[in-house]
Amino acid sequence: MDTSGIRAHSCVVVASRTALTDLYANWPAEVLPHLVDHHLTAWRTGLRESANLETTVYDELRHGGPLPDVPLTVLTAAGRNAYWAQFASEDLMCQAQNGLHTMHAAIAASTPKGEHRTVENASHQYLTIEQPNTVMTALNDLIKHC
Repeated sequence: MDTSGIRAHSCVVVASRTALTDLYANWPAEVLPHLVDHHLTAWRTGLRESANLETTVYDELRHGGPLPDVPLTVLTAAGRNAYWAQFASEDLMCQAQNGLHTMHAAIAASTPKGEHRTVENASHQYLTIEQPNTVMTALNDLIKHC
């Protein structure tokens, strides 16, 4: 019986567990193992939730009308994206990051009370975990303007 696939899967799980444990290292010890286990077992949920972005959601957004005149803060994570680094060249990652920055700035500029902030040392998927104080500051600033 060829067990190479099982070994490879096991290595990925161990590597993922280590990365998640490091990411959530500041969380309380009694929560950390449950949080990591949840991420290891529920990672497909995000894939299922985003499956209709291209076919449905983007079209709904395009035809949803203008954004309301409310305060808006758009945060762009400017740190290295570890996921992209697995398959993209440095040049491609730089181009993608520049594209996101441009798009986020345009979203913020599309409303009268929009603001764009770049967040250093944070990756897109973990911005709220890697820079929670920056996110809280942005939220508090929004609340002040409401």
